[in-house]
This record gives sequence, C-alpha cells and structure tokens, in this order.
Amino acid sequence: MQKFLIIFLLSGSIFAFPSCRTPFQHLSATADSSFTALEEFRPAFGVGFYKTEVDVTGRHLSGILVIKKMPDSSMRVVFTNEAGPVYFDFSWTAVGEFIVESIMAQLNKKSVIKTLKKDFELILMNRLVQGKYEIRESETQRWFIFSRPKGYDVYLTNKSSTTLELMKRMGKRKPVVKATMVPDVDGIPSSFTIEHQQFQFKIQLNKMKRDVIE
Repeated sequence: MQKFLIIFLLSGSIFAFPSCRTPFQHLSATADSSFTALEEFRPAFGVGFYKTEVDVTGRHLSGILVIKKMPDSSMRVVFTNEAGPVYFDFSWTAVGEFIVESIMAQLNKKSVIKTLKKDFELILMNRLVQGKYEIRESETQRWFIFSRPKGYDVYLTNKSSTTLELMKRMGKRKPVVKATMVPDVDGIPSSFTIEHQQFQFKIQLNKMKRDVIE
C-alpha cells in the first residue's frame, strides 16, 4: 500500500508539472533584473497621426488614428474614418486606468473592447511597470516578459538590447498577437503592425506627415 501511494504521488507530480510550465522554459535566466533598456523603445508621443488599415474576418476599415499624450500624462487613442465619425476613442490615465470615452455601436462589444485595449497597451508599452516581470535570453535575443492576467506581454530585443525586434501578446502556451514597430527620429514610430495569430485580424498604422493633415 505504501509503495502504491508513493508511485501515485510521484505520477501525480509528473502529470501536474506541465501545467506549471511557461512558454519560456527553453530560455536562459539572466542576472539582469532591470528593464531600463526596454524603456528606450517606448514611443515618445506628443501627438502622432496614422493612416490606418484594419482587416478583420473578411471586413476592411480605414481611417485616421491619433495617439496623443495629454497634459496630465494620460494617453488618448482616437480612430475616425475619413468622413469624420469616430470608430472608437480610448484613454489611459497616468496610472494606467483604461477608459472608453466613446465607441461606435457596431464595435461596442466587451470582447472587441478588451482585444483593442490589450493590443494598444502592447504597442504603447504603457503598462510595463504593472505586474511581475522577468528577463530571459536565447542565443541571439533578450526576452522581456511581463505577466498579465491569463498570459504575458513579451518584448524581444537583440542580445545587447539595442534593437526592438518583436512584440508579442501570449496566452499560457501560444502567441495570440505579434506586433512590430518601426522607430523614427522624433521618437514617434513611423509604423506599427499588429497581427492576431488565431483569427484574421490585422491593424496597420503608417505615420502621416503633419503638412498632409493640415
């Protein structure tokens, strides 16, 4: 009976172990615990205007998306079509609280709002200080891994953290979103690409020249 109990407990621990694993077990831990290097890639908005294309499950939206840092250090993201009506207007307070200022009725669904919220938090990098994080390395990359409810926000740089190569939003096992950002000289990125991995949903942002807007 005692032998059976030991085998049972051992087998239970074996079966339980995979559920505790993360997608980052293959990476090496680092002695560096600071994400200061990653902060260098955080977009430095004043205000940015982006020509925006959205493709989602066979439908296409286009318009202008404005990202603006307000005087109180809150962030505002407003997406309008070319004729003027607002698709959505989101804001984040200086401490990271998310607010839906307005949203088009067709988009006013909890799942849509939650998805857009997470997508923009990933690329704006405005929640880095919230939650636990760790830094790991592969042979060629450094991974900055931030725990979020039901998953992770992950930023991959080269080994010396001088180039931001990829941003990911991950579930417990697989990537949910992959995103890229092309920097510009003024600190406001020239483009963003956000692409979902489990269904057709892609957002492409390309910075517009101010003289074109005016």
